[in-house]
Amino acid sequence: ATRCPRTRGPRQRRNGCLEQRACIFVAAANSATGEGARGISGSEGVLSAVCFSTVWPEYSSSAAGVRTSKLIDLFLRYTCSDNFSGNEVATRVSYISTAKPNEFTNELEKRGVRTFHLLPNREEEMAQALKQIQPTVCIFDRFTAEEMFSWHVKQAFPHALRILDTQDVHFLRAHRQQGMKEGWDMKELVTSIPPLVDIPKQQPTLRELAAIHRSDLVLLVSTTEVSMLVERFQI
Repeated sequence: ATRCPRTRGPRQRRNGCLEQRACIFVAAANSATGEGARGISGSEGVLSAVCFSTVWPEYSSSAAGVRTSKLIDLFLRYTCSDNFSGNEVATRVSYISTAKPNEFTNELEKRGVRTFHLLPNREEEMAQALKQIQPTVCIFDRFTAEEMFSWHVKQAFPHALRILDTQDVHFLRAHRQQGMKEGWDMKELVTSIPPLVDIPKQQPTLRELAAIHRSDLVLLVSTTEVSMLVERFQI
């Protein structure tokens, strides 16, 4: 296991369902918020999770939408015990998106999710929204959302746990797409990873790696991605 950059504890690597990953979220949040001597919950005794994205989760039309929707469901039904107070902690879920509200926004609100339509460069509006949310756990939907929003969170709530959901490592996907164009066979497509010599030439790759380094936890889709980041990039 590698080290979590902020808590200095071991960064957990586990292949399993989202239910198992929720245990990692909560355990890590306890550790991270412990620096503020306040525990996992805020003053209201609530674990406040917020998702940041450039879209609203379309669970009926894309795999990414299904993944995000299931992650939200997991937090909505999750309760745990606060290590500091011993009390049961409920979960409150919010969703911030740069996209205009639509029918999927309404679906989230019907499920009890508070929604916010915010642009990343509206600093005052973002600060007000975060003050309402009082986030304990922040999930960024892909590295582009992490770039847009994580600095707001770090500035206002430095002890909040920041989780990057990669929804596939995009620079690996781009590498495989190039291989498809060049006629690689299936084995080469599945096993090949970008050579280090090419990384400095690819700005999106550097941006995604930077987002991974800034985050406390990273959700990955495949064991190939885990191996690549741990062994090739020493994360």
